[in-house]
Amino acid sequence: MLKYKILALDHDDTVVKSTAEVHYPAFLETLKALRPEISMSLETFNEYCFSPGFFPLCREILKLTDKEMVIQDGIWKNYARTHRPSCFSGWKSVLRDYRANGGIVCVVSHSDREFILRDYETNFGFAPLAIFDWSLGEEKCKPYPYPIEEMCRRFAVTPHDILVVDDLTPGLKMARTTGSSFAYPAYANRLPEKAALMSAQSDYTLNSPLALNSIIYA
Repeated sequence: MLKYKILALDHDDTVVKSTAEVHYPAFLETLKALRPEISMSLETFNEYCFSPGFFPLCREILKLTDKEMVIQDGIWKNYARTHRPSCFSGWKSVLRDYRANGGIVCVVSHSDREFILRDYETNFGFAPLAIFDWSLGEEKCKPYPYPIEEMCRRFAVTPHDILVVDDLTPGLKMARTTGSSFAYPAYANRLPEKAALMSAQSDYTLNSPLALNSIIYA
């Protein structure tokens, strides 16, 4: 029997290893093209992405113009189309068994629907029943409550039937705003201070995707 009828999953660095395998290498290509005098380690990139965030990094620290932001986005999309990130070990069996027991898998991500669908179909052999990605517009993305509200409407559930799994604060804020439970994927942790902060505010801390098996069933 399911304790949570819906898993609302973040994508990047929750299900797939996007930062190390796609986002950071693509960012290095952006630096090479637009700010060749600047170098940045993966650790520093992770620190900036956690705080103040990727877009403030581009706008406020690197001072990218509107035109350069378009170029940056193009570089990232081209890289992402030709480099598929691997998934964290354990997700395949967790999602297979969860769906076999009637569970609904949804994705709430600031990533691109195209890449989310590709990664799910390649790694798991199915498409999520709902995807709430950046293309819907800012107010229909996390941290706003729209994704949870729409899941409740579409699948006739309550927020308490939904478990949000996310490695960053927008997903946490969305869960807290709506009353859904929240699990932090510590296995994807890139920064110790981030792990401590997120774990302290979460209902569950996951040391592996397999840890969900002790949470999602009643």
